[in-house]
Amino acid sequence: MSWQKLDVIFRILSPLHIGYLPNRPGTVIARTRYYVPGKNLWGAFTANLVPKLFQKPMPKDYLEVGEWISDNLRFTYFYLSDGGKNQYCPQFTTEKGLKYGDLSLQKFQKRFIGSRISTKISDKGTAEDKKLHEIEDRKSVV
Repeated sequence: MSWQKLDVIFRILSPLHIGYLPNRPGTVIARTRYYVPGKNLWGAFTANLVPKLFQKPMPKDYLEVGEWISDNLRFTYFYLSDGGKNQYCPQFTTEKGLKYGDLSLQKFQKRFIGSRISTKISDKGTAEDKKLHEIEDRKSVV
């Protein structure tokens, strides 16, 4: 069996958070990944394909199609780009430290990473104590 490489480009239409929820007491920042893992793309592809193949999809349809996709397609990590000219893949061995494409880590974060702050609202309509969260995400505008 031979494999064929297909280049795919997705446009982010809204902020995107794929990362970690706060996992330590007192932590309010949920860091985002600067890439989309292949497994997330496999799941998104499966979730979007099944309703197009079945009029009334059942859970087993998602399992079967997901297994077929897993057996026949491979997804790599997806990194940000500015429309095709520059890809912002991490470079760990540069003399100037960590870079993404031709940008330093700080310039990359300033250009592409944003955050949203939210809190849980109590039954009284006020913010609950210790429920403030900051979620990092990739900006929708490149």
